Amino acid sequence: MNLMKKQTVTIEHLAQMVQKGFNHVDEQFKHVDERFEHVDERFNRIDRDLKAIHKELADVVHRREFDRLEERVKEVENLLAMPDKKVA
Repeated sequence: MNLMKKQTVTIEHLAQMVQKGFNHVDEQFKHVDERFEHVDERFNRIDRDLKAIHKELADVVHRREFDRLEERVKEVENLLAMPDKKVA
């Protein structure tokens, strides 16, 4: 038989155990907060990069628009009987 000595837990001892548990949780949350700070920094960088890309692309002609314009120019050239001019 394994007999354990019966211990009485005082209010003070119980309060110390609870405080130790809260301190441990606080330490873990500090690490979580640090990780979120890094994630926030990364999202902020990504957001800035996307805004810069969007700004660069704001005046870019879409490929479909360019292709359609090219077709229309060819039609006009054909109507005017102009030879194709190749761009180097």
